[in-house]
Amino acid sequence: MRKYLIIGGIHGNEPLGIEVCKKLQSLKIPYIDVLFANEKAIKQNKRYIDQDLNRVFPGKVNGSYEEIRAKKIFEKCTFYDFVIDFHNTCCPENDCGFVGGTSYEKAVKLGSFLDLKKIILADYDCINKYVKNCLSVEISLTSKKFDTDYWVNKIIDLKKFNPDEKYKKMQLYKFSYRITREQQTKYIFPQWKAFKKIPERDLKKLGLIGIYYPIFINDTYTPYNYAGLIEKLL
Repeated sequence: MRKYLIIGGIHGNEPLGIEVCKKLQSLKIPYIDVLFANEKAIKQNKRYIDQDLNRVFPGKVNGSYEEIRAKKIFEKCTFYDFVIDFHNTCCPENDCGFVGGTSYEKAVKLGSFLDLKKIILADYDCINKYVKNCLSVEISLTSKKFDTDYWVNKIIDLKKFNPDEKYKKMQLYKFSYRITREQQTKYIFPQWKAFKKIPERDLKKLGLIGIYYPIFINDTYTPYNYAGLIEKLL
């Protein structure tokens, strides 16, 4: 039977994954293990202690607390068939999954099985880029899916998941651009909604050409950024 590692608390103040891991830990399901990623940050209800844990993978043997922790997490993940990493966002209607690396097709299928509608390819130094078959689940605090029992039941149901089967296709995106708070203050983008096409007039202010969609708009979990921009993949 395939083995799954469920990670909560890569960002210590995002509650869903932490609560899901607590519930799964008490259930003792043989094909499911859990990991509380940034233990110090979880105890302090902070995003991180020294550095954003999800920006320092694959980690270091010697370094900051998060760099050392990333190295240990990366090594632990190699013993599992799939890794599911939970996150939250304050941005409404922003439910999605993240995958990365050079081979992410099975992680995309896992996202489909878990009933995610949108998947984003990330190529920056996050857990998805380095851990094989890793799916990060991003759930809005206002979403109906911001529900511990909903995800615990989904994870228990993973015994039915077969990555060799065909699953419903989803819309795929790639992460392209970060908008800083300074850019928002300068240009003002007041009417954006997650996964809705950005008006051309706003793209011109940023010097961008093409079709982009915003995510994580005005997310208080990331006070240093105003939003991220993504592009659809064919």
